[in-house]
Amino acid sequence: MQRRRALEDEPRAHAMIHHGLKLEEYRAFLHDLYDIVWHFCPAMAAAAARCGDEFRNVRYALYERGSIVDEYQSVPEYYGPVPPGDVVALGANATVVSRLTGAEPSRVRAVARTAASPDELPPAPELLQQIAELLGLSG
Repeated sequence: MQRRRALEDEPRAHAMIHHGLKLEEYRAFLHDLYDIVWHFCPAMAAAAARCGDEFRNVRYALYERGSIVDEYQSVPEYYGPVPPGDVVALGANATVVSRLTGAEPSRVRAVARTAASPDELPPAPELLQQIAELLGLSG
């Protein structure tokens, strides 16, 4: 357990955990980690449940053999307008998620829903917990 907690002592990780990141810093961080954790994004999304409610926009990506096969964003236009086709594409694909995780498609549709505003969804930690459970992640 202590070894897993050692990451929190790293200055960059400590700053992220306790002070958050600006959007550009967050993007740079994800870019730096991509090659290491590309296959681990659902678990990272579940871990984000530890973040405060300022992270109201919930997102996950599912990968199979190194290729993205599904992407979900709870509020597709959270950062600004996107083309209508992208709004639809950013909804979870219940068939793909079911195939990858064994989750019932109807449950995927019920849990991984989209909205026009974060106010239309449960609090981010609650939604992340539901998605983590849906994906079969624990902890």
